[in-house]
Amino acid sequence: QQVNFDGFAKIGKVKLSGTADGMAKITANVVVNELALSDASGLHAGENIGVEVNANAMQVGGRKDRRWEWQADANWLGGEVFWQPLYVVGEGYRFSAEGDLDDNLIRVNKGKRSLKDIGEMDFGGAIDRPTTALRDFDLSGDNLELAGVFSQVLKPFLVDTPFAELAAEGRAGIQWRFRNGAHQSINLHLHEAALDDGRGSFAFRGINA
Repeated sequence: QQVNFDGFAKIGKVKLSGTADGMAKITANVVVNELALSDASGLHAGENIGVEVNANAMQVGGRKDRRWEWQADANWLGGEVFWQPLYVVGEGYRFSAEGDLDDNLIRVNKGKRSLKDIGEMDFGGAIDRPTTALRDFDLSGDNLELAGVFSQVLKPFLVDTPFAELAAEGRAGIQWRFRNGAHQSINLHLHEAALDDGRGSFAFRGINA
């Protein structure tokens, strides 16, 4: 699935180096404004994205197992992104990660992100390169704003479940495990939490569990 990009860099520097065999190392320091992205399926899109990125990548391995090891830090300055099923409006989001990629997968071996109205979370996972589909994902965080966790992270994945209208307040720790394109487990540690299913079936207040 091809993702198309449009926009311009306000300031930036990209350094490329290599050998007779091809590109071997990339270092980039870029600020991008008014970036747009889309694909033919309509499942991945973004508008007016502003982001500051510092990244580097190095090619490792032999001819049969060649891959790129990469590291990136990003500060999302503004804009909006829809990446099925997530919809996020940027500003106040920071991201750092390291991993590797080959012809089949983009892997995040270690990542951390700071999300506005939520807090800091650690994550890792893998994205299938031919389809850009999320294959595996792990997410964990402590002392998070529960309202933001549900509205920004979990709710889009609960659309076709009995918890589609769930609303929450309070603070929480969370561990989420997603494997082979399917949810495997979600563990919540609740602190003075409130949950309401939005359908009049159940509501809880002052939960510590």
